[in-house]
Amino acid sequence: MSGTFTWLHLSDLHVGQKGQSWLWPNVKSIFLQDLAALLKDSGTIDAVIFSGDLTQKGSQEEYEGLTKVLEEIWSILKHAGSDPILFAIPGNHDLVRPDESPVGEVLKDWWDRPKTREQFWSKDKDYYPHVCATFSNYMSWIEDLQGHPTIRLGASNQGILPGDASATLQINGIKVGLVGLNTAFLQLTSDNYEGKLDLNVHQMLAVTESAPSEWCLKHDVNFLITHHPTSWLKDQAHFEEHIYHPNRFTAHLFGHLHDIDDVTISRGGAGRKSVQAASLFGLEY
Repeated sequence: MSGTFTWLHLSDLHVGQKGQSWLWPNVKSIFLQDLAALLKDSGTIDAVIFSGDLTQKGSQEEYEGLTKVLEEIWSILKHAGSDPILFAIPGNHDLVRPDESPVGEVLKDWWDRPKTREQFWSKDKDYYPHVCATFSNYMSWIEDLQGHPTIRLGASNQGILPGDASATLQINGIKVGLVGLNTAFLQLTSDNYEGKLDLNVHQMLAVTESAPSEWCLKHDVNFLITHHPTSWLKDQAHFEEHIYHPNRFTAHLFGHLHDIDDVTISRGGAGRKSVQAASLFGLEY
């Protein structure tokens, strides 16, 4: 293996959030200045990884505004000689929260209804289409970006849920694997979902040719990208055994909590590295 792979990890921009119209210009100016200074030290950026909450309510108007923000970021990157790919996943603010419905009420009891979970993953009931519909604006935005003149998308294999995707990049002699999984598909209301969300092996299998370990071994480095940290998952043992198996990924990148953190945990000689991004905007009050 030779060469280098350089990435920029962003999260929680929340385009459309209340007050952003007058607060964001100053934040944006400082961020773009910092980015330009960073590029002088780091050199070119090969990939921009965005770990969710790109918008506030997932509306079409917010996604249009998001594209304009990304175009400004890309203008700085291009000026510094970078031509990165964009690898993004949705967060809980990137969906349109549905109106109350019997289907939605059933999904609230996800962990008490094993039959519902089975029917969801097999797509033989209304639960799966109900969830997918909430991400329709996000998926339309991704589709619209396919023909963008400057922003290149890195995802090539789409998964079982909207936003699930993987990509293989050949960068400076390094083969990079990116796996993005949707952890927001159950967070359809404003309730507190900490410790209640799901991330299922079906999602991993769908974007790794049904062979996650073998898929990862084909790459020199691999990154797992979600919006939520593992503390927001109900079944963390499932995550460690079937998703982030030891030595499978170089790091797990995520956001959601708006603070920066970098943790490496080693058990039995096998390490798992987690990198939590600070929010790019994300002011709540």
